[in-house]
Amino acid sequence: MTRPPDSDELHHIAEQVVRHIAAGTGFTTIATIGVGADGIAVATKTGFSPVDLGASYGRLLDTAASLERRHPRGAPAYACALILPERDVAYLHHHETGTGLAQLMTVGRSPVDDTATHIEVSRGLATLMRALVDTQPPHRPTGRAFLHHPSAQVVAVPPSPLQRPPGYHGRHR
Repeated sequence: MTRPPDSDELHHIAEQVVRHIAAGTGFTTIATIGVGADGIAVATKTGFSPVDLGASYGRLLDTAASLERRHPRGAPAYACALILPERDVAYLHHHETGTGLAQLMTVGRSPVDDTATHIEVSRGLATLMRALVDTQPPHRPTGRAFLHHPSAQVVAVPPSPLQRPPGYHGRHR
């Protein structure tokens, strides 16, 4: 039987996954991160092109929460994040964050964060996290079971911290 990760380990896993996804995407991305009963980390990600984002980040996250409530995926969920590669930042909301501000993570060389966006995204991530928790099955799902789901995506996280390639200067427009 695999020992479930403690809170510090879960925070570390979530941060690694967010950094890994941020390094490989050029799109605004919503990610969920969890660990199944079998100890397997599971992450989902959904990317949006800037053309698709006529609405605010808060509205995007509220819509994702609404969709999760109508069509729950049942994936293990400990944290969720909004990754903004165009701003070189990500906002990470852990299960324990509650209604507080999401953790700001720098994922590029020229991070752009403003208070209004941070508050808007934090509220949206709190709403999404509530939807994820509320729609969890009564038993804690295994990571292996979720990986068999047709919409599942595997995110392999390397064991060492990610480094940006030489010459990388961010994705600002």
